[in-house]
Amino acid sequence: MFDPQHYALYFSADQCRRARELRSSDSLRGAWEALVRRRPSNAPERMQQGSLLYRLNDDLEAGERALELLQSGETAMARGVGHLAQIVTLLLQTQCHELLHDHPSFSARGAWLRGYAQRVDSCLERDVGLLHVEAMWLNLLRLTSAIALEDERRFDRACEIFRECVRSDLHFDGYIRRAAEGRKGESLGRMLLTAQALCLCAEAASLAGESLWQYDVRGVSALTPTPYLLYYYWYPERWRWDGDIEDNAVPQEGDGAPRVDEARALYRRHAGLWELAQARSPSPDRQQLLDELRPVFDVQGGGPLTLTHSAASERPTRRRGILERLRLRAR
Repeated sequence: MFDPQHYALYFSADQCRRARELRSSDSLRGAWEALVRRRPSNAPERMQQGSLLYRLNDDLEAGERALELLQSGETAMARGVGHLAQIVTLLLQTQCHELLHDHPSFSARGAWLRGYAQRVDSCLERDVGLLHVEAMWLNLLRLTSAIALEDERRFDRACEIFRECVRSDLHFDGYIRRAAEGRKGESLGRMLLTAQALCLCAEAASLAGESLWQYDVRGVSALTPTPYLLYYYWYPERWRWDGDIEDNAVPQEGDGAPRVDEARALYRRHAGLWELAQARSPSPDRQQLLDELRPVFDVQGGGPLTLTHSAASERPTRRRGILERLRLRAR
């Protein structure tokens, strides 16, 4: 049942309450400190920061500053930027609307929503000739804007596009062939971003009454790409999807692989994917990666997800996962 909560888009009131209760714990102290210390320089990120501080830290003044940015032209879409960047800008506005929904100064919310709806509709209309990764992030905008606007028909359409992607685009082994399409040398980023868009869709939908995390087709779900992609954090030189892709064949390992530092930077930039996946399906391999990445703050992937999604009892993992055992054997 479609049930928008208008709370935070990617985390719940219970998760916020838990983060507050465990503020001084070993598990979350560092994540809290990282959030409060952040000093983003650009307007969209300052808006997101203030909105998060309002919701998580009851900081009315930070919320006030964020609200001013949300309602001003400073966070509007810049001309000349790519379609994906425009989508991300609108997603940040959507998230901040949800975070600030009950702020006492948001009295002009109705007027803001009318302008927002026009901007989103204009973006959604540009759905021809997109790369697969762009189409998946556009669908995330379709789903989250449906929550903000309480548009059940749009929400249902976004959920169906999500299901169609799981049915048709995700391979049982975890790769997303269509996400490899595009400029050579960037396929790892596209596949990571596609997997992240699916997980963000599942999380936002689950908090609005639709359990997309549970959608499964012959063992394939939104989580299926994560073990596959996790492997390449440790072995980026074996990445295969920047080579020549012919028909349904899987390219050879190492064709056009990214440099190690470039690959690691991608995983850090989109680290929210791993917090979402670990919260839904804990694994020692993902935990080992998160031990390196935390505290996670992913601007376009939900924000401070270590704070909102990590298990309080987690400690750096002692159990060896499959990938660690493989690395030890290779020595």
